[in-house]
Amino acid sequence: MSKIIDYTEIQKRASKLHERWKDYSGSERSGYQEFQKDLMGCFGIKIDPATFYERHTDAGFADGFLDGVCIIEMKAPSKYKTKAELEKVLPQAKKYWKAEKKNVNFLVLSNFHSFLIVDTRDWSSQYLKLGDLQNKINTFSFLIESSPIFQKEQEKVSKKAAKIMGSLYKILSERLGEDKEEEISIFTLQSVFCMFAEDVGFLPYGIFTKEVKRVLDGEDNSANVLTLLFKMMDESDRARKKGKYENVRYFNGPLFEIKPEIVLEEEEIEMLYKACQFDWGKIRPEIFGSLFESAMDKDKRHDDGMHFTSEEDILKIIKPC
Repeated sequence: MSKIIDYTEIQKRASKLHERWKDYSGSERSGYQEFQKDLMGCFGIKIDPATFYERHTDAGFADGFLDGVCIIEMKAPSKYKTKAELEKVLPQAKKYWKAEKKNVNFLVLSNFHSFLIVDTRDWSSQYLKLGDLQNKINTFSFLIESSPIFQKEQEKVSKKAAKIMGSLYKILSERLGEDKEEEISIFTLQSVFCMFAEDVGFLPYGIFTKEVKRVLDGEDNSANVLTLLFKMMDESDRARKKGKYENVRYFNGPLFEIKPEIVLEEEEIEMLYKACQFDWGKIRPEIFGSLFESAMDKDKRHDDGMHFTSEEDILKIIKPC
């Protein structure tokens, strides 16, 4: 089973998948094999028809089966139009899952126009329309990584991510002192931007996370690895040279003009790697207020009247006006 990991290429293929199937109105039987082939192809997976289609289980035949990964059950778009109708297919998919001795972690239910992806380890789920796939590739990241990222409790997740990065900022400030405060601020924002950029396709998929993991594994230090990445993000295409980061985009703006050379210690790099595990493509914009609050000393926040206000609370004031 061959795979690709380039996020931009997956997005292109997902866009083509949508264009080809967005108006499909045929039966389940007439299109399910070709659709699944195209879906797997988005992630560079070449299926073996003999083992993938019509998987025979003691509970019946599953439309698609990727050994150790997922079971796919397709339904006609004319009969299963909504999320609620796809949820009715879950008991059928569960029977196949149990018949396969629960050896796959994900169930994928689809009507050609949308998906319901279910994680059998905790029964969390994500509903996704076909047209949104190219911007939400991480929902299917179990095909290229170990676990998908579902959009669960978005505000809570955003605050968790902000708290980690705020704590990292605070620890760095305490260790390096006031003289490094500007560099620490810039480094924190650059890291946040990179985590967002790699999750929405502005950077190659997972590139920042992989570099942070290299530092965590002791292969290099953060000043060498991350500073070079930031440098490439600040170089125009004309100035680029062939090398490790040659496919990294140029970001026109002041964010990467300064490249802080900060050597993170073990606890600090662990925090940054933990922050990388969130889907930053789904992090709410208010995170920057929460991030700022997390980084400030509690007494200073009180003295200055600083407090993170959620969108929900803001709208309580705005809507009546």
